[in-house]
Amino acid sequence: MKKGAKKVIKRLILSVFVIVLVVMLPMVDLKADNNIELIYRSFIGKKSDYLGFIEIWNIDTFESGGVSKYEMLQTVAKEYQKENKGTYVIVRNITESECKNMIAKGQKPDLFSCSYGVASEIKDYVVPFSESFDDLYENLLSAGKYQGCQYAVPWCYNNYYLFSTKSRVEAYFKDDEKISLSKIALETGSEKINKNKKEIIYSLGFGMSKYLMPQIAFSTYINKEIALKDYSLSKETVIKNSPYDAYCNFLVGGSNILLGTKRDLIRLCGREEQGKLEGLVVEKVSGFTDLLQFALITKNSEQRYNHAQAFVKKLVSAKVQEWAGEKGMFVVNKTIKSQNNTGIMSNITPENIENYKCFNVFLTKGDIERLQKSF
Repeated sequence: MKKGAKKVIKRLILSVFVIVLVVMLPMVDLKADNNIELIYRSFIGKKSDYLGFIEIWNIDTFESGGVSKYEMLQTVAKEYQKENKGTYVIVRNITESECKNMIAKGQKPDLFSCSYGVASEIKDYVVPFSESFDDLYENLLSAGKYQGCQYAVPWCYNNYYLFSTKSRVEAYFKDDEKISLSKIALETGSEKINKNKKEIIYSLGFGMSKYLMPQIAFSTYINKEIALKDYSLSKETVIKNSPYDAYCNFLVGGSNILLGTKRDLIRLCGREEQGKLEGLVVEKVSGFTDLLQFALITKNSEQRYNHAQAFVKKLVSAKVQEWAGEKGMFVVNKTIKSQNNTGIMSNITPENIENYKCFNVFLTKGDIERLQKSF
């Protein structure tokens, strides 16, 4: 842009500012003590009662669907700053080990965003919320309670699914029969000889971590206390080092059925759209989830505590949760209906989430390990 054009634009902006000022000044009592505040509000917005920073540490232990948890927190932070001029919200995406190191150095955020396995590690640094959250599902709220107080507020969740393709499981069904992956999840394994080498194709594959309990979701869904260890691992199940390892193993044909999350659904739908996968079959695993993200609050000061709490209220508000639902995230506000209503996405939203079984978020890693071993 030429210098002359830039000058014209600057003059135009200045002229508009002067005109607005001329219009607004007669409305302001210049003798009043609050005239500066009125001018500030007219041109900049309402000034916050706290001029400073609130900090959020987001620790991810499971993958989101649609929009990332960090992206959602950042979006809400920008909106909160617009409504509270002078209050700035910093969102940090960190690992659990980074969180521990920062706490050891005397640092502490105003809000933690985390899930199972991590919440128990920071329990000594958080305090209860003083506000109520009546618009959220009661069972999800209960998962964040400790000694009768609301120490953790759920703000989003994910769900487990069974995935396969029609070609991998069609031998188990008639042409007019609906495919039910849960009924054959432990029955489709096989062995074949390839170049004098035995090759095993497992029936069910899923990933493990120190935080997640997918086998409990599976056994809850089929309404049986099944211990997967009771089944021979030669053909029925294969447990991979991580959820992504299990996904990759499924892609290369190492298992016929994958027990995964909505993030796997997004990946697999993308591959089908690109022609790299054909005949995708999806079945919701309902009844249990440990894929819950919680907000936990600290008290660095009264003002920071109040603003951190107000941020969480906004995060779980109907307006924000509706936006998150449109982006493909599962929401915890019970007033919001599913936004996923087209194609394969029309049947993937969890039903009756209010009846899901959820463990308390302050389960220790030892508790999680014992639960994993019990299945």
